[in-house]
Amino acid sequence: ALDRGEFELHYQPIVHLSDGSLAGCEALLRWPRQGGPGLPPSSFLPIAESCGLMPRLARYVIDAVARDAPALLAHHPQAYVSLNLTPTDLGNAEVMAALATLPERSGLPARHFLIEVTEQSFVNPQLARRSLEQIRALGMRVAIDDFGTGFSGLSRLGEMPSDCLKIDRSFVEAIGTDSPTREVALHIIGMADALGLTSIGEGIETPAQADFLRQRGVRYGQGWLYGKAQPMAMLLRGDLSVAAPALRD
Repeated sequence: ALDRGEFELHYQPIVHLSDGSLAGCEALLRWPRQGGPGLPPSSFLPIAESCGLMPRLARYVIDAVARDAPALLAHHPQAYVSLNLTPTDLGNAEVMAALATLPERSGLPARHFLIEVTEQSFVNPQLARRSLEQIRALGMRVAIDDFGTGFSGLSRLGEMPSDCLKIDRSFVEAIGTDSPTREVALHIIGMADALGLTSIGEGIETPAQADFLRQRGVRYGQGWLYGKAQPMAMLLRGDLSVAAPALRD
């Protein structure tokens, strides 16, 4: 599939919770296989990891973002694109070198790129810290994704050079329910505030969830309430000036 260029990038909008306008988008890998249903990332990414192909996939994503990002910025000059890197990617010299060339290849300033990493990247804290410092030295920002689903705490989070903290969808879904995790989102927002990090809510599906986050100082959000992941051309044809519910895939 890599050799044939079968993978595509889809982009999920990230909005200003204050008014639903576009702030940026997250690049997500898709495999729309011909003659059958596409495979979700949960199916093919673990296989790629086990085969040692994640760094090659990361370079594939970086190449695609370099091609797609100029169109986004032409329509939304202040927007950004976020990319996900795995712990394996952070330790790969070729991936880091490709990332360093992204601003020049896309023709866009480095500040328009946000690099997302998960808590799994902290297993080797020295490597993680060194890689994140390298990314920020390029002028790009760093977001900690899925925080609260791993085993890192506030002390480890405070050690890592970062700019944003993403609230995992599982905690957003629990807002306003009887779930034992319904208060976790509040604690994560408090952690972000204490560390001076910008918080981003993931998996927002209802106006009530968006209102809850906005009223507690969360500036940005993404989820099906605002739009699903879609090809860049479709994203640019959409109107996100007013948030509207979107159907699930």
